[in-house]
Formats: sequence, C-alpha cells, structure tokens
Amino acid sequence: MEHLTLPMVRRDRYYCFPESAGFYKEIRNHKVDRSAGSLLEFNLHLVTAGQGFVEEESGLQELKAGDAFLYFPGDKQIYYSDPAHAWSVKWIHFYGSGAFADLTERGFHRSVVWRIRSPKMLESRMEDLLQQIQQHKSLYPTSLSMLMYGIIAELIEQAEPLSAHTPGEEASERILLLLPELQAA
Repeated sequence: MEHLTLPMVRRDRYYCFPESAGFYKEIRNHKVDRSAGSLLEFNLHLVTAGQGFVEEESGLQELKAGDAFLYFPGDKQIYYSDPAHAWSVKWIHFYGSGAFADLTERGFHRSVVWRIRSPKMLESRMEDLLQQIQQHKSLYPTSLSMLMYGIIAELIEQAEPLSAHTPGEEASERILLLLPELQAA
C-alpha cells in the first residue's frame, strides 16, 4: 500500500494537477464512505486485480480488473473491496482549471463506473505519475501536470460506461468508432 500526497497549488494554475495518488495491493478491508462535499477533488480508481463494488443511486455496481470509477468533486462516494476477492487498485485525486468542464462536456458526469478498453495503457500512465511523485515529489510541477493530463486523455480515449446502453446509443458509438476508417477509405 502506498499513499503519496502533494502540496496544493492554486486550483487555476494548471488544467489538471494531482493532489494525491497511490496504490493498494490485495486489500480486503478497503471501504470508503464519503459524504457529499467531503472530497473537493476528482477521485479516479483503476481496478488492476480482484473485485470490488461501487454504490450508486441506481444500485450496486460490481467492478473487476480493467474497470475504473471516477467521482467528481463533492460527490458522495461509497466503494469497497470484495473480501472474498480482494482488489488491487491504483488511484489519483486531482483538481485543476479545465478538467471539470472538459470531463463534463464529454459525458463523464453521467456515470461513476467505467470499463477501460485497454487498461494496461491507463495503468502505465498512472504508474508513470506515481514514479515521478516518488522520485521528485513536487519538484517539477509542470511534469506532474503533463502526466496527469495524459491520464485524463487516456481515460477519455479508453473509457466506456459500465452501465447498459440503449441500442441506439450503441449503434451511434460503433459508427463513431468506424468513422476514421471510413474516411480513410
């Protein structure tokens, strides 16, 4: 288990900036129950092994390796590891001047839980940030912001809502995914 915390910078200084980051390996008794308004940063977790749960208004969502969850600042948060299949997670709390509007515009406020198409890519970017913090703390804040931006960009590229889509939405999404290939032909 590792928990790395950085000193806060002005919230409007960078598009995005990590407040804290870490990883938990095979943690059985990991349970978080935060009331609305208690965490003022984004909270991103990637499940790298095992299973766990996120409680949403719509019900309980089971997560497994390759799934992620993203809470927006101020959200009520309830999530926990499955004691029978303890999860391993990499996580980041972050803030910034542009992340909220950008993620909202892209629909990330509509769901908490996400399936990541290529979780190794997102995990690799998160690992790069963790290594930078371990080696240099906040000595190079611009590098930390760039690494955080890479994580957000990878999340935007790789994430699909874990909740079921309507058939019309799925067809539209498939067309959008094929559009670059059709345009190249």
